Amino acid sequence: MTPSGIEPTFKALGVDGRTYLDALSRQALRAYAHQCAPANPRTPMPDDMRELTRTAHYG
Repeated sequence: MTPSGIEPTFKALGVDGRTYLDALSRQALRAYAHQCAPANPRTPMPDDMRELTRTAHYG
């Protein structure tokens, strides 16, 4: 746990790894398709979104 009391990863929050990985590709595509994605300085591609969401779970 961080000093602020917020867990740093989804894994630390108790999110099941298998369930998380099963949804990873679907969630990455949804994030890529979200209306806010093009507002980023560099448009994140689906592979980028997969890596970001994987990191959010495992750190």
